[in-house]
Amino acid sequence: MAEIMTYIPKGETLSKTEVDESTFGDKVKRRLLRDAVLMYEANRRQGTHSTLTRAEVSRTGRKPYRQKGTGYARCGDFKSPLRRGGGVIFGPKPRDYSYSMPRKAKKEAFRNALYAKLKDGEVFFIKDLELEKPSAREAARCVKKLGLVGSSLVVLASQQDVLYKSFRNIADVRVMTASDLNALHVLQHRNVLFVNEAFEGMKERIGDG
Repeated sequence: MAEIMTYIPKGETLSKTEVDESTFGDKVKRRLLRDAVLMYEANRRQGTHSTLTRAEVSRTGRKPYRQKGTGYARCGDFKSPLRRGGGVIFGPKPRDYSYSMPRKAKKEAFRNALYAKLKDGEVFFIKDLELEKPSAREAARCVKKLGLVGSSLVVLASQQDVLYKSFRNIADVRVMTASDLNALHVLQHRNVLFVNEAFEGMKERIGDG
């Protein structure tokens, strides 16, 4: 059982909640996590890079100097890739880098990323947090109470504007809903902070609720 540090703002209570980590796995699958991270990073690439070939370079087509009598090797034109300002040989062109892993593999990678965080003690809870209006000060106070160090991923059960606006302006904090999480999001941040019912919603999503 993993003990999760839990903060309840109403009573200023700081306690620990036990979570059965075995529902997320039995070991950290580093190769699977690496494959998942590479896929998500590749899918984020725009692939808009482009270079000009000798056929696309806008330069004169005349010869730089005469064919014979100069003592230099013969040269075609100013568009030659061998000359400064000429075309590029086998340069990058726009392309799509995206690819996909099997659905079950992505789900397992997400589950395993959470397991790794639980093993390292980098998962935290905030329970019964209710705000009438956005308050970055109150959200920052909750984060400080838990003693979080480094970047944090705040997970909400659903798109709750008041909570989203409260956490979004805190330094080194990213706010997402449980339905949008993937393995890369979990591994990109030092801490994962689940607010209210977000952890239960996340477990239902991966089939362990």
